[in-house]
Amino acid sequence: QWCSHLGLLLLCEALAALGSAGPEGEAAAVCHFASEVLLGAANLEQTKLLSQSDLALLLSGGTPAGGPVKQRQILAELAIDPELAPNILRWNYAQLEGDQMDAFYYDPHTKHYTGGQNILKGWCATLRWAAPIMIGDFVHTTSGSPIYLENCDNFDDMRARFKGLEARFRRCFSLPNEKHLTWVIDRGIYGAEVFEWIVGNPGIHIVTWEKDYKKDGWKKDRPADGSFTVERTRNNRSDLKTYRFEWVEQKWPGNQEFRQIVVRATNPQDNTIEVSILADDTVRSAKDIIWLMFDRWIQENDFKYMDSHFGINQITSYMSTTYAEIRDELDDRMMKNAEYTALANNRLDRKKKAGDLLFQERESEKKESLRRQEIVNLESVPAEQRTTEQKIKLGQLKGAQRSAQLHKSKRVAKLSEIDKQIEALDQKAAATEKEISRVDVLIEQGAVRLLGERKYLLDVIKIASRNMFYRAFEPFKEFYDNYRDDHVWFRHIHRSPGVIEAVGGDLIKCLIIPTADLPKPVREVVKKTFALLNGNRLEMPDMSGRRIEFALGAKSAIESVILAEQFMG
Repeated sequence: QWCSHLGLLLLCEALAALGSAGPEGEAAAVCHFASEVLLGAANLEQTKLLSQSDLALLLSGGTPAGGPVKQRQILAELAIDPELAPNILRWNYAQLEGDQMDAFYYDPHTKHYTGGQNILKGWCATLRWAAPIMIGDFVHTTSGSPIYLENCDNFDDMRARFKGLEARFRRCFSLPNEKHLTWVIDRGIYGAEVFEWIVGNPGIHIVTWEKDYKKDGWKKDRPADGSFTVERTRNNRSDLKTYRFEWVEQKWPGNQEFRQIVVRATNPQDNTIEVSILADDTVRSAKDIIWLMFDRWIQENDFKYMDSHFGINQITSYMSTTYAEIRDELDDRMMKNAEYTALANNRLDRKKKAGDLLFQERESEKKESLRRQEIVNLESVPAEQRTTEQKIKLGQLKGAQRSAQLHKSKRVAKLSEIDKQIEALDQKAAATEKEISRVDVLIEQGAVRLLGERKYLLDVIKIASRNMFYRAFEPFKEFYDNYRDDHVWFRHIHRSPGVIEAVGGDLIKCLIIPTADLPKPVREVVKKTFALLNGNRLEMPDMSGRRIEFALGAKSAIESVILAEQFMG
């Protein structure tokens, strides 16, 4: 039988295991959504381009899931279960064998929101100014695998959100408070209050950049405390780039409980930078801390990868709730009253204008005093003895005096008016609260928060799917040893169609037929990958126990199917 998505079975082991992440009915739907994501459907609308009957054949042999409208309904029903998303996260956590599980990267991922709803603004890195944004707080392992996320808005800043996320992260994965976890975070976490909180929680450690470092931490002529080099692969295993690091360590003057590690890092082009890293972990080596900080780029790259290939930025649902409806769920805080601030700024502006007028008055008085002295000097000369130049000069000086008096009277009037304005502003300010509830302000502004249950569940499925893809991809990557396009080729293979045949004895043969012309080296790697998978005796993800064998086919197989269908009438 022809199957449009036969290559999906390359991930059959992970898809079958995903069935343990929830009750049978829910797990089947989760596997279906994960399969659609793996096949390139970044959102539910794009699932209409997939063959639902072929997916049902591979996953369950049952009834197709239906179109986007039906799938939205299914997703809404699944999202009601508050334990489903955590169960998937825990399943995903358990699959990441070999990853370091005592240090994690935490970073908010922001997406510019271009819809019409009045959601909160925040700093948008894409636009480089404040704009409506959606925020995903992501946690990655130090190997670059996404392991946890929370969708939120900008009601609380990153530092406040991290405290709650850290506690919920531990609860989700049953990690006791005394277990030491190191969080590697960008300089957005920098703040005295956060550092004091970290010091007061011995199970929590952070590694971050020192903000506004002035390159004054490495004293002149002080030798390095240590050094090391790291070789990174570029296009293949033998294409190596060498990075050199040396450092000095001392207690950080800003908080003696923190280590300050000043690093001089040199890239392969011999360009050297000096930075300062702060860490409160007294056990972890300086070398490990330095590399954890410099290796953060793998998390940033994964954001781009998940956006491009797994649709992590998709909205999924446009439902929202007002801040009046969720007021009791929020940790409200007082903020500066915009009206009071405007009055204060207005008063300051008036004071500045008054100051400018008083300065002009002082300068005018100095000039007037000089003019009076010149007039006295000129008038001391008898009128009949004055020269023409003296007469002209005397007239100019007296004219200037009259003009100065006119300007003086105008300044006095302006100063009097400003005094009245300041007095009126002071009266208004006295009757205005300096601070008001932030929630009250948002309610008055009609701000809303996007309801994230459906998006959250689908995003959790997406990060699990991303990790499933990477695990299935590892053998191909090892055999191919070409990092420029290995993802492209493997993604093409696992999204390829083919012919599926039941040959008896519970054996299913899968003839994968790529639609692209594979170069010979790629074909050989695909065959080696298939041979490895066949040796693992994989089974269909429909829990039937039927074994799978893969083979690489050609377009001639398609012709054979067409001829067979014509022959059978």
